[in-house]
Formats: sequence, structure tokens, C-alpha cells
Amino acid sequence: MEKIKLEVKWGVIFVLTSMLWMFIEKMMGWHGEHIDQQRYMTNLFIVPATLVFVYALRDKRNQLQGEISWKQGFMAGMIITSVIFMMSPVSLWVSLNLISPEFFPNMISFTVSREILDQETAEAYFNFRNYVIQSALGAFVMGTITSAAVAFFIKNKKA
Repeated sequence: MEKIKLEVKWGVIFVLTSMLWMFIEKMMGWHGEHIDQQRYMTNLFIVPATLVFVYALRDKRNQLQGEISWKQGFMAGMIITSVIFMMSPVSLWVSLNLISPEFFPNMISFTVSREILDQETAEAYFNFRNYVIQSALGAFVMGTITSAAVAFFIKNKKA
């Protein structure tokens, strides 16, 4: 555990950042009065998400006395991704039950009222079970891509 302590720390920081983002979305009205903007504005989370990975891999590089290969950076990023993946159900539960419990009902109402989805399809899509699957898979895919890209820019030795 000591060997991956830094990566676990940054995985937890990422999860806390994502819950803070959910709070920001709620405060901006993207889960209520401006819910029509949510599907676009939520994509802005890529900025803080990427920054967390940049700071994490820079921290890893410092831990390695200032030298890190792409492989070392990528592996550290994948451990962070694994932490995020494992914590995603709990993070999502907190986000959707404590921070923004009105998110699912509002999204269902919005998509049905705009005739984007019918009631049954909206209810099948906007529910905790479906979002847990999407969150976990999204964390893994985006974490892998982000780990590879950030490791490429953070690396400073060949290996």
C-alpha cells in the first residue's frame, strides 16, 4: 500500500473534485432551471479532471527524484484511474442523493417534455444503476486516455 499511497491520494482528490463539480453544476442551475444546458456544460469538467492528472503525475515525477518515463507516468495514472473506478459508485451515490437528489427527476421531466425521450426510456436511462455503469466505464476509458496523454507530456527520461 505504501508503494501506491501517492496514487491513492490523487484518486481521492479526483473523486472529491468530481463531487465539487456536481455541486457547482447544481449551483449554476444545470440540474434545475438551466437543465437544458447540462449536457453541454458538464463537459467543462474535462478541465479540472485533466488538471488533477497533471498535478498527480508531476507529484509522481517529484517522488521519483524528478525523472519519470512515459511508462511510469502511465502506470501511475492507471492506478489513479483504478481508484476512481472503484470509488465511482460511492461518489455517484453522494452526488445524486446528497448533493443533487433532484437530478434524475428533472432530467426525466426535461427529456420527456422536449420529446427527446419517452417516459419509459427516460426512466430507464436516468437512474442510479445505469449511471453507475456509465460512471465506472467512463472513469476507466477517460482515465486511460488522460493517463496516456498526460504521461506523454510529463515524461522526461527514456525508458
